Amino acid sequence: MISHNPPYFPKSLWLLKHIRFFGCPVLVLLVFLESVFAFAMDTASILARYPGERLQAITELTQQAEMANADLQFEKQIQILLEIARIYQSYARYAEAESVLEKALQLARAKKDERMEAWGATYMGIQKLITGNALDAAPYLETGLAKAKELNDRPLIAVCWNHYGLYGLTQQRFEDALSSFEQSIQASSDPALTAMAFINAAKASLFFQPTDRTLILIDKAAQIYKQLPDTEDKIIGLISTGEMFLSLWKDRKIDREKCLSAVYPLFHEALQSAKNLNSHYLLAMAYGSMGFLYEKDGRLAEALNLSRLALWSAQQSGGSSLYRWLWQIGRIHALQDHTDVAIAAYRQAAERLEAVRLDILNRSLTSTTIFRDRFGSLFLELVNLLIHKAHIIADPSSKRNLLLEARDWMEQLKIAELQDYFQDQCVMSYRGSKAKLDNISQNTAILYPIMLPGHTEILLSITGDIYHFSIPIDFSTLTNEINLFRSKLEKRISREYMRPAQRLYDWLIRPIQETLDSNLIQTIVVVPDGLLRSIPFAAMHDGSKFLVQRYALAVTPGLYLTDPKPIDPQGIKVLAMGLSEATQGFPALPYVTKEVAQISELMPGMAFLNKHFLASDIQQRLSEDNYSIVHIASHSYFTGDKDYSYILTYDDRLNIQQLDQCLGIFRFRQKPLEMLTLSACETAVGDDRAALGLAGIAIKAGARSALASLWSIHDQSTSMLVMKFYQELLKPGVSRSQALQSAQMMLMEDERYSHPIYWAPFLLIANWL
Repeated sequence: MISHNPPYFPKSLWLLKHIRFFGCPVLVLLVFLESVFAFAMDTASILARYPGERLQAITELTQQAEMANADLQFEKQIQILLEIARIYQSYARYAEAESVLEKALQLARAKKDERMEAWGATYMGIQKLITGNALDAAPYLETGLAKAKELNDRPLIAVCWNHYGLYGLTQQRFEDALSSFEQSIQASSDPALTAMAFINAAKASLFFQPTDRTLILIDKAAQIYKQLPDTEDKIIGLISTGEMFLSLWKDRKIDREKCLSAVYPLFHEALQSAKNLNSHYLLAMAYGSMGFLYEKDGRLAEALNLSRLALWSAQQSGGSSLYRWLWQIGRIHALQDHTDVAIAAYRQAAERLEAVRLDILNRSLTSTTIFRDRFGSLFLELVNLLIHKAHIIADPSSKRNLLLEARDWMEQLKIAELQDYFQDQCVMSYRGSKAKLDNISQNTAILYPIMLPGHTEILLSITGDIYHFSIPIDFSTLTNEINLFRSKLEKRISREYMRPAQRLYDWLIRPIQETLDSNLIQTIVVVPDGLLRSIPFAAMHDGSKFLVQRYALAVTPGLYLTDPKPIDPQGIKVLAMGLSEATQGFPALPYVTKEVAQISELMPGMAFLNKHFLASDIQQRLSEDNYSIVHIASHSYFTGDKDYSYILTYDDRLNIQQLDQCLGIFRFRQKPLEMLTLSACETAVGDDRAALGLAGIAIKAGARSALASLWSIHDQSTSMLVMKFYQELLKPGVSRSQALQSAQMMLMEDERYSHPIYWAPFLLIANWL
C-alpha cells in the first residue's frame, strides 16, 4: 500500500506536530517588516533584488546594518537585524536566527527602545517556538504583547497576537488560540498578516468548531492572497491555503469535488506567480504542489510530468527539496505499478533526505520536529516496495538482498528517530562500529516487525538467514490492540489483558513459531516498531503459556545500536542510588532501602540514599570508580518530549540531557558501562516516543544494556525481581536475557505477584548476552 500523505514543505516547524496541517507553516509564523518599520524602503529595495531567493539578500542587509550602526541609526540597525533573523528562520537556519535576534534584543535594551524591544521579544518568542522550546517562548511572547499594548502600536499588536495564538496551538489550547488570532485580525492593517491569521484561525477552529466555520476562515484567507502582488508570501500563502483544503478532504470533512474545485485555482495562480517571479525555488514548490494535486486526482501522467518539472527547478535552485519531488515521483510510479522505477526514485529520495536531515539537525538548536511524522512514510513506502518485490521474485539470493535492504532502510529510520528524539548525532557514532546482531549467537532470533498502513511485515533473522512473513493486520487495528493490551495489563485485579495478549501472540508470534521451533531458538531479540515499543512482549500469551515462559527476551532500538558482549561477573562494581523517602511531592518508595542494601551485600560498590542522592553529586560519584553497573531506584518518567522526561533525585529532577552529561564519561572509558538499571521507571501510555526515549537512554549513556520498566510498581516485588536478576547474572554462562527471564518467572510463580502487572513491565534493552 502506498501512503498518500502530501509532501511537507521544508520550512515546516515543530509546533505542527500537534496539528494535521499540510502546508508551509513558516508563512503563518513570520511577518515581513517592510510595512511597519520606519526604514522599510531601505530593506524593501534590497529584498526586491532577490525575489523568491531572500537568503541571498543577507550579505547586503548585513552591510546595511553595519552602516546604520556607524551612523548611530540604532533603530534602523535593529530593524534590519530582525529582517535578517526572519529570513534565517524561513530557511530553517535557526542557530543563525537566534544569534541575530540576541544581538537585536541586546541593542534595543541598551538603547531603551521599547518598541524595538517588543518586536525583538515577539520574534525571539517565535524563535523559541520554532525550535521546540515552548516554555521558553511564553515569557518573550507575553513581554512583546504587553509592550505592544502599552505603546498602542496596532501593527505590532497584530503580530504579537498572531504569535501568541501560535503558542496556544502548540499547547493545544485551541479556543484561546482562536481568540488570539481573531484579535490579530482585528488589529491588522497588513493584508499578508491578516491572511496568515485567518489560516491560523482555521487551524485552531478545526479542533472544536464545525467544518463550515473553518471553511469560511480558509476562504477569507484565499481571497486576500489572490489580491496580493506576486511575491513569495503570496505563492506560499496560496499553496498553504490549498493544503488546508486537502487536509480537510483527507480527514473526510469535505468531499473530493469541493476540495479539488477549491485547490486547483489556488495552485494554478501560485504557479503563474512563480513563473512571473522566475524563481526556481518557488517554481519547484508550485510545480510540485500541482503535481501532488494531480496525483490525488488520479491524473498520474500529468502528475509525473509536473513532479519532474519540480525536481528540475529544485535542482536549479540548489535547495534542499529534491527529496520531496523524488519521493513524489516514486509514489506516482508505484501507483502505475512501475515497481523498479519507483524503487530507484525512492532510493534517491531517501539518500537526499539523509543529507538534508543531518544538515537541518546541525543548523537547528533544539528543534523537536518528529522525524517519523514528517518523513517516516518515505522509508515505509520504500520498504513496502522492496518486500513486495522480494515476495514475488524467485531467485533466493535476490530475495535475501531485497529483504536485507528493506531492513537497512528501517534501520536508517530508527537511527534518525533516536537522533530526532535526543536532538543529538551521538547515535551515529555507534553505527558501523557495532557488529550486526544476526551472526552473534546460535539459538537466538532477531524479530523485526514493521507496521505498515495496510498490513504488518515481519522479518526474522536466525544465524545469517532472513525469513519474511506478511501479516494481514493493518496499522490501525494493530495500534488499537497494542493500546488495549497496555491498558489491561495495568489493571491489577483483572485478567482482561488475556484476550489482547493472545491476539497479539497470534498476529506476531504464531506465524513464526514453526521457524523458531525448527531452529531450537531460546532467545528472541525484538527490534520493535512504533507503539510496539510501549508493550512487553513477555506478556503475550499462546493460550497456555506466556511468551517469556518459552523464550528469554530482549529489545533493542536498532540492529546497529547494540554492543553484544557477555558481562564478566568477576569484575562487577555497582553504584546504587535511590530514594525511599517522599520528596518534591512524590510518594515514598519504602522498598528501596532494602533493595539498595541487598545490592550492596551482593556486589561490591557504593550506595547513596535520599539526602545523599543529589543531582549535583551524581557526576562526582560516577567518576570515583570504574563502575560496571549503575542502579537507580527512584521515580523516573519518560514522555514523548525529552525535556519533560526525568529521573528524580532528592533535590531535583534530572532530565535526559543532564543524565547524559553525568553518564557520558563511560563513553570515553576503555571499559564501558555494562548496565544501567532504572527500577522505578514509567513511560507515558500510548506514546511510542516515550518508549523510544527509554530504549535510547542506554545508547546515550554509552551503556551496553539497560534494565528498565514500562510502568512502576511501588511494591517489594520490584526489589525481589531486581535482586533475582542480579543473582542470576552473577552465575557463569547466564546471559542478561536469561537472568531477566528467571527473575520474571520467579515472580510469576509467586501467587502474590503472578499477575503480569508485577513482572511484565521490565525490559532488557540492547545487549542481551
